[in-house]
Amino acid sequence: MYVMFRPIHPQPSPGARIPTIMTRPTAGLLQTLFPAGVSAAIWPDGEPVPPLYPEEEACVGRAVPKRRREFAEGRACARKALEALGLSHVPLLVGPDRAPVWPSGAVGSITHCAGFVGAVVARRELLKSLGLDAEIAAPLNPDLARRICTARELAWIDTAMPPAHADWLKVFFCAKEAVYKCVAPVTGAALDFLEVEVAVASSLDCFTVRFAEEVSIVTPDTIRLSGKIAATSTHVVAGATLQ
Repeated sequence: MYVMFRPIHPQPSPGARIPTIMTRPTAGLLQTLFPAGVSAAIWPDGEPVPPLYPEEEACVGRAVPKRRREFAEGRACARKALEALGLSHVPLLVGPDRAPVWPSGAVGSITHCAGFVGAVVARRELLKSLGLDAEIAAPLNPDLARRICTARELAWIDTAMPPAHADWLKVFFCAKEAVYKCVAPVTGAALDFLEVEVAVASSLDCFTVRFAEEVSIVTPDTIRLSGKIAATSTHVVAGATLQ
């Protein structure tokens, strides 16, 4: 059973397809996934690895080169986004849950996958939490469908045209990852994919969420969780927000 509310799974219009932008995701596209006041930044593909603060170096001292690069690029994006909020020269360490430790008064999320690194931040007075996820725009193995999507979600997917360069299974995976990143800092809950149900709007660009009854994280905060999705020719991106 699922609680919170019963989001309707609206049928997409005949022939409707999630719009696809024929570029890599931009900072501007990331900002469209969130309310006004959220700052976003991406790391240009191929740019030299930015230096870390000494405190951050200690967090990845034993990491392999690939992990060090992802960590450094993600922190550089986050600092660039924080500067737009007036927060400069801030080391971003790693918390017990391996998530970034944001400066006092700020919330944020970092994502990285092949070919893309981005971050979003906001003032805590504006949002309680936010989550950002990006995935390569390629279909997932269909054998994973029942591990990621509920029966209701799979029934909806059967009625909707897939994104041009990915599939709805990848979109739902991305959306649920964004939801987890948004919820975890507030509740501490470790969610399974099937404990989160996403209902995509008929416009195919936003979604609502409900949680399985046994999750027990329904609060006045999580009830206000919502999200948006977007697709480009290279990546699928999703943002989730707690207001």
